[in-house]
Amino acid sequence: EGLDGVDGSARFSFYPSCSALASVSGPITPRLAAEHPARATVEVHVRPLSSVPGTAEKSRGMAIREIVERSCLLAQHPRTLIQVVVQALTNPTPGYALLAAEINACTLALINAGSIAMRGVVCAVSVGRVKKGSVVSVEVDIADDAVLEGGGCFAFLF
Repeated sequence: EGLDGVDGSARFSFYPSCSALASVSGPITPRLAAEHPARATVEVHVRPLSSVPGTAEKSRGMAIREIVERSCLLAQHPRTLIQVVVQALTNPTPGYALLAAEINACTLALINAGSIAMRGVVCAVSVGRVKKGSVVSVEVDIADDAVLEGGGCFAFLF
């Protein structure tokens, strides 16, 4: 089961309230302005659940593009384009769980495509610091996102 018209697609969820869908097309022919003579060009589009992409989606798109560029062997496909589209299937949460879900969905879509060689598999997780009474916990669930004292998204290449 996957999306039609793309080379690979995947859905990833951390919670029922934090889910993302990603699709990968490529290597395909790029526009002449975007063509790189020595490697493939990566283009990432992040779309929110509703409305048009804003600053937050563009920021997440740049982060995901950097991760895809580092995890794929782009020199094997010079003068081509790898296009990744990420769709949030839930409203954004205050923490970093949606970004981690989008990164994991992209990785699974690249694996599903099978047409792009990768250095390894990227796995992402959101972490945060939540103080519950006198106990500090780094395990974050969706209910704790509103009371995070600090947090982030960590992505590892295995």
